[in-house]
Amino acid sequence: MYFRQTSIKSQIIFLLVILAVVIFLIVVTKMGAFKMSAPLRIFPHFEGKETIAGNIYYNKTYLFGISRPNTRWRIASERNLKQPPDLGFRAETLDSAHWVAKLIRYSGDEIWGDVLVAALPSDSSKNSVWWAQKFLSEISATFSPLDSLVITQNVTPRGSGIFQSAFFMVELPEKDTIEYPVMVPLFRIRNDFAIAIICRARFDTYDLVKADFEKILSSFEWFQE
Repeated sequence: MYFRQTSIKSQIIFLLVILAVVIFLIVVTKMGAFKMSAPLRIFPHFEGKETIAGNIYYNKTYLFGISRPNTRWRIASERNLKQPPDLGFRAETLDSAHWVAKLIRYSGDEIWGDVLVAALPSDSSKNSVWWAQKFLSEISATFSPLDSLVITQNVTPRGSGIFQSAFFMVELPEKDTIEYPVMVPLFRIRNDFAIAIICRARFDTYDLVKADFEKILSSFEWFQE
């Protein structure tokens, strides 16, 4: 009888330990501190260096894809970008940017916001957090203490290795030169380049496009050749 009770008790303890481990992994995964990622998929075949297939923009030069969340968004590929986007301020981080795509949220003829995608030359000494901190520092240095710059989310990393990203959120001063003062930049890095994904909206439209921004950022995918 004693051995039977001990065996049952041991089984219960073992199950409780397993349950605790499972709960821990779920919590940590949701926090982004631990990310289980599948191997990179093979890049789809097409002619040229970029294409839009359905809701997805593919870039062969940098081996990534990014999706629009619904048909209210339009995708402009690199060949349709007439000139570099105007952020309303200058940042050294973007001086060498290679702008490759732009996703635009329409409501009738009105634009509620957009998502800018650019490639930046990088090296092995830099990661996504480094790029995000550099860009945030440049934005902070651009405006005077009298300007109403608000950092609503400091630099926050997610994942690790090639799956690591880092983002922050700022509310820029209300100025005539700044069309979209709410900005959420996110950086990804791979080998000798980084990808900047910059979400922008007006104060009165941000809440309307926030969920779409999250879907676009989470849709980003690296590929292998």
